[in-house]
Amino acid sequence: MIFSPDSNLEVENHSLVEAQLSTGVYPWLDLVVRRWAMLLEDTLYYELRIMSVTRGLPVVWKRFEDFLNHDAELPIFILDTVQKRKAVLLLEIPFLRFLTRKHDSEKESEPSLQDMLKAHQKRLLTMIRPFIRDFERSWQKIGEYPLQIKRITTHPKRAQVMLPFERCLVVQVELKMGEFKTRLTLGLPFSEFHSFLTETETRRVLPPESLEHYHEEIEQKLIQILSRSGHSFSAQLGTIDLRDTGGRLVEGQVVPMNSEGTVKIVVNGSHAFQGELGTSGGKYSVQVKSRIQNENRSSLNQAGDFKRVNWFQS
Repeated sequence: MIFSPDSNLEVENHSLVEAQLSTGVYPWLDLVVRRWAMLLEDTLYYELRIMSVTRGLPVVWKRFEDFLNHDAELPIFILDTVQKRKAVLLLEIPFLRFLTRKHDSEKESEPSLQDMLKAHQKRLLTMIRPFIRDFERSWQKIGEYPLQIKRITTHPKRAQVMLPFERCLVVQVELKMGEFKTRLTLGLPFSEFHSFLTETETRRVLPPESLEHYHEEIEQKLIQILSRSGHSFSAQLGTIDLRDTGGRLVEGQVVPMNSEGTVKIVVNGSHAFQGELGTSGGKYSVQVKSRIQNENRSSLNQAGDFKRVNWFQS
């Protein structure tokens, strides 16, 4: 609808796309983290029915003794890496309480960390495994980095999976669920990434952010969509000029038809191909002659050879 300039309507401007990407010294790993954040948002909703907003933070490295706070009591998940080394996944206690809140809502006092793990250890493992699965999926078209949960501990001294002076890559995703904020933190051994980072530092083109681009069976999926869709086909033999008829047609009247000798094939209302009229199997048929990209023989049953016919015989 078009309004006059003096209509005094309030107009609000909207930008179609707006994105802010923060990248540190490891752009490829930062890409993995951004993907992980997007997948986590879907997983939290579809599997746990939790609405969230996620944000991947730039990857940094720390000495392992600085990464793991020896004085803090945290739920620490010990993971096996691709080279059979160890990695750690850290959860904050408020997030652990958030995940188990339905089961503890009837208790007057909040349970201790030990009690929570003891009461919900199996359930927590079930919830954390999709988080790790999402991290593995985030490496598509970049590499592979599988992780496997081995055990849970609450004592930092039992989680000494790296030497204190070893480098540890810190991977973090920030989660916001309403007013509640928390972080998932992965500590990965830097030595496993040294050769990989050396190879990727020279690359200037990063793969697409969206994982939907990498659907493993995208071609078959599109074929299935087309097979379930309805399409209309028609063949136009020519055009008729009705101006000389005075706008009236009567039974038995002969009206000349203008034709270039080809048949226009219309698909869903659009001119798609040009063909030639003939017979096949005793029936009038149209043979496609141009704009064919796939030259393979049709899988439809060919009932006899195609024979040309003079459609405009006197």
